[in-house]
Amino acid sequence: MEGINARLYSHDGDPIVFQGIKISGDLRGAMFEAVVEQRFYNPGEKNIEVVYDFPLPWNAVLLGVDVVLGDKRLTGAVVEKKEAEARYEDAIADGDAAIMLEKRYDGSYGINLGNLAAGESCVVTLRYAQLLRFEQGGLRLAVPSVIAPRYGDPINDGGLQPHQVTQHDLCAEYPLQLEIRLHGELARARVASPSHAIGVENGADAHGACLTVTLARAAVLDRDFVLVLDKLAHDSLVLVAPDAVEAEKVVVLASFCPRLRAPQGADATALPPVAVKILVDCSGSMEGDSIAAAREALHRIVGQLQDGDRFSLSRFGSAVTHRSRGLWKVTEPTKAAARTWSNQLEADMGGTEMEQALASTFALTKAEAVCDVLLITDGEIHAIDLTLQTAKASGHRIFVVGIGASPAEALLRRLAETTGGACDFVASGEGAQQAILRMFARLRSPRVAELTLEWPQGAELEWVSPMSTALFDGDTLDVFALARKLPTGEIRLKGKNRDAAEMTVAQAEIAPADETAANLSRLAAATRCSGAERAEATRLAVAYQLVSDHTNFLLIHER
Repeated sequence: MEGINARLYSHDGDPIVFQGIKISGDLRGAMFEAVVEQRFYNPGEKNIEVVYDFPLPWNAVLLGVDVVLGDKRLTGAVVEKKEAEARYEDAIADGDAAIMLEKRYDGSYGINLGNLAAGESCVVTLRYAQLLRFEQGGLRLAVPSVIAPRYGDPINDGGLQPHQVTQHDLCAEYPLQLEIRLHGELARARVASPSHAIGVENGADAHGACLTVTLARAAVLDRDFVLVLDKLAHDSLVLVAPDAVEAEKVVVLASFCPRLRAPQGADATALPPVAVKILVDCSGSMEGDSIAAAREALHRIVGQLQDGDRFSLSRFGSAVTHRSRGLWKVTEPTKAAARTWSNQLEADMGGTEMEQALASTFALTKAEAVCDVLLITDGEIHAIDLTLQTAKASGHRIFVVGIGASPAEALLRRLAETTGGACDFVASGEGAQQAILRMFARLRSPRVAELTLEWPQGAELEWVSPMSTALFDGDTLDVFALARKLPTGEIRLKGKNRDAAEMTVAQAEIAPADETAANLSRLAAATRCSGAERAEATRLAVAYQLVSDHTNFLLIHER
């Protein structure tokens, strides 16, 4: 390390100065739009190639890339992946400067910066948008800044190419600057950050109140930035905006906030019982704050168990061990045994064989017709596909509490959504109580099946996004649609209860088109890509200029 700058090295061992990251963003309603500025400098005496890996939030859509190379501002375009890779290599061979940005199989991103000249600086600016979800009266914004080490083979298990494998350095310290602006009603919310010391300043912009959040002290890229907003009132709503490619069409985002509470007058003892298999990650990656948070979470879980509930306790690392061969009834002796067991947990069980641990936990005797799994983990594994296949085939819902400074959010959310469960997070230094309260509210939430949408008469819809199978009281369910014509009226979300009776669980009035919501159609296009065949997904990604599994961003500067 030299001065205050951390150093990167190219694959040939040539030094690079990475001067840090500056993140600024605006949160309006549930839409977060961010600008990420990354600064590099080549202090050497020859041209070099740099590969830099970075994370983006779960479900974020990369909207644009700008590059300043020396004193020249450059722009590129999104093209099909194989074409981008070939043109990048040709440019490097010709001695031109080239920048290629690609999405990795594990959801992370990589910048390939070729032929950065001796003494030359480079600033890469990314713009992305993310749709957040209101959950149990709050919003949680996580800005990832770390790709933590993961267990397993990144090539065979994780589907990465050799050049895409992230190199980790636990001693590196890269500077972080951050400013986030909260607009409208959010400017009056109660805000806190469990990850960083923050400063807040009240103000206003041309559209109304604005609260600015900044870092209160110098920070480095050693943990994700987390901002929590609570005491929020949220109702179902519908946003409409013109499509960015086919202007005669409109994009619709229906955000439903269902109310599925117990009947009036019911007290806590009348809540439906749960049967839950508790599985705790005790692998080496959980050492330190993570295992301490896991112990606290378990104490909170035990405190939420009540008469009529059943539970089991299991822990895993390289192997899995079960406290019992079946599910216990909730009694004072079994709760005391659970507390003693949780106090003894250590991060001393080696690797993270999550798929095997889940399979073994699924096989435990079921005490009830319906049984869920509550998983406490940081999720740092490469074997994503196999784990998802095992979980989906089990018939269990998986509810995940993600623990630590940089949990693998993409995997954990996929695991929960694939099985009809839910996911919540506890950052290092954050109390687990609220996350556990939210999770048990979901566990006890009435089950609703066969979800359908009822659109106003005359709606001409070309495409509607698949709906999640998970629906919980107080959480948001988002649905995108592309329409040739959209009349006024209400959209109703319907489902069936345990008695197979159809009911309306949420409804929202269609708003007039918002000409300023330009990025809404690109978020919808990203959702369309995820469910389309490769050729159609590639066409959409190029048309809407989205970096995806099938497309890369490419910029070539002729020297």
